[in-house]
Amino acid sequence: MLVVNTNAVSATKLRCRQIEQADIDAVATLLTRGFPIRTRQFWLDALAQLTRYEPPRGLPKYGYLLEKGGDVVGAILLICSMTPNTPGALRCNLSSWYVEPAFRTYAPLLVSHALRHKNITYTNVSSAPHTRPIIEAQGFSRYSEGIFIAVPALQGLFGSQAVEVFESHQRPDVEFDPADQELLLQHAAHGCISLWCALPNAPTRSCSARA
Repeated sequence: MLVVNTNAVSATKLRCRQIEQADIDAVATLLTRGFPIRTRQFWLDALAQLTRYEPPRGLPKYGYLLEKGGDVVGAILLICSMTPNTPGALRCNLSSWYVEPAFRTYAPLLVSHALRHKNITYTNVSSAPHTRPIIEAQGFSRYSEGIFIAVPALQGLFGSQAVEVFESHQRPDVEFDPADQELLLQHAAHGCISLWCALPNAPTRSCSARA
């Protein structure tokens, strides 16, 4: 747990800690202010998915928040999972980073706290342009400068098997990685066509394509 006390925030202490289930309402309210294109119900649904999801041991279930006098003034969500086909490899995607304007000085402190776990590959698939200098200063590097396009030629690949395609906001009725759905939703928010593709007797797959 990290505590800071500076003149910029009078004598009131700021505390950075993991988000807990009891914080969900306050975090949803904060993120609604920070991302007005999303409804409060959207954030409640997203946090409910994280409630149902069990991250690898020792990693946060929801992410981290910045708290002043019991009020949530900043938050960053983390979606942590095992890397597919690589036993023991961990990854965490940072998402939905927002700090109230009066506390923006401490926004890097919040994300630095989120990045303190060792032996983890961190990703940020939806960083806003104005945050990238800060993110790169914290050790992130750009993976690609281009546009990702996937063309799911599923029927030809899988013969006569029926393929079900449905929208990214829908919750699959089979086991899936929440990081995949977060990626699809972020792509959709930036104008991509983002879909789940399901095959009979096979795990749900995800794909994304820009129209």
